[in-house]
Amino acid sequence: MQDEHLIKKIQKIIEMHLANPELKGSLIAKELEINRMKIHRVLKRAFDQNARDFITKKRIAHAQNELLNTSKFVYQIALEVGYTDPRHFAKVFKKMVGISPTGFKKSKK
Repeated sequence: MQDEHLIKKIQKIIEMHLANPELKGSLIAKELEINRMKIHRVLKRAFDQNARDFITKKRIAHAQNELLNTSKFVYQIALEVGYTDPRHFAKVFKKMVGISPTGFKKSKK
């Protein structure tokens, strides 16, 4: 139960800072005023992921939603989800989703 409450707080902070390229476990820990390792342990127990992977998953999920529901360009979405380099964003997106952001957008029309 305590983990669920902390997870909700973590998710809220991620949503608030999604566009921040500096978003990582240490920033979340600072916001929550707790140890970074506590965040790591909670996310590992609940999702079998570390903070970086959890944040990346949230970023890519948000990007998928934006690709499907807006007419924004890929580079705009990349910036929205905290990637300063659209090529790096496309590489991460393809690794996680199995298709490029542009291909994803086209395939879902």
